[in-house]
Amino acid sequence: MVRRGRPPRAPGADSEASEPLSKEAELALAAKVARAYFLDDQSKVHIANDLEISRFQVARLLTLARSAGLVRIEVVDPAGLNVELAEELRAALNLRNVVVVSPAPGNTVKAIGSALARLLESLLRPGNTVGLTWSQALLAMAEQVEHLQPCTWIQLSGHLARAVSGSGNVELVRRVAEISHGEAFVLYAPLVVPDARTAQSLRLQPDIAAVLHQYKRLDVAVVSVGAWRAGGSLVFDSLSPELQALATDSGVIGEISGRLFGKDGNIIPNVIDDRVIGIDLDQLRAVPEIVATSFGTNRASQTIVAAREGLFTSLVADESLALAILNQV
Repeated sequence: MVRRGRPPRAPGADSEASEPLSKEAELALAAKVARAYFLDDQSKVHIANDLEISRFQVARLLTLARSAGLVRIEVVDPAGLNVELAEELRAALNLRNVVVVSPAPGNTVKAIGSALARLLESLLRPGNTVGLTWSQALLAMAEQVEHLQPCTWIQLSGHLARAVSGSGNVELVRRVAEISHGEAFVLYAPLVVPDARTAQSLRLQPDIAAVLHQYKRLDVAVVSVGAWRAGGSLVFDSLSPELQALATDSGVIGEISGRLFGKDGNIIPNVIDDRVIGIDLDQLRAVPEIVATSFGTNRASQTIVAAREGLFTSLVADESLALAILNQV
């Protein structure tokens, strides 16, 4: 009988009559066992029966194969992702899901869009109602997503005619609805209109009201965090210099879907809020799952505030933003 802990004897030999294997033979047997276990996906019991040794010898030989360098096991992060940094950021911001991309220079938006596509493919369930705002990252997602569960898709904000190049909000929502074989609810309205009276009139239009009514049904919302500075927010870039300055003087630091917020996460109402067509921050906070995209070091403080105030529950970011946030929290 072969006892645990003793050097194995020759396979098939009577353990009381045969001599223990030499070091070289033992290593050769360890390599054979490792090859069967790791490459051929054979069970330890199968290997033991095949070689006429005990399963305890199989386990010992596998341990020997690893310690002797015959087997090298490597855990590799998914291509372009920093899993360790993502977990650190998730814990720091107390979020459900965080994906951190490691993009090549000049490829950040595409990398964020690809990671967002994979996250949505894993998060969404058949029959979900999903809201989308517009950003370059979401557009990149729509261009790269391969499969989506059948869902209802809702446009969360009107379009930004001056800021958008290429596909706009309506085209974005229709594209993902087509991919998922779902229904699309789109807003034929600007994001920001000239005055509050015009905004209220538009909200009462049947087609627009039907979309706004869907916000209370949302299971998932997908948004982007903007920083209140040139190049940091499409909304900032679309407004007049006078409104940009008014918002800055009023304490605005960032925006989500056209809703301007300050350093405490509360909405800043006196700039454009009564002129915006789309979801408001209270409605957004009520959505069970909110996925945000954000990237670049200049969005760190805005992303921290938005996370702490419940404006998103999951985040897709790049390494530079993740490191900047961790340096501040």
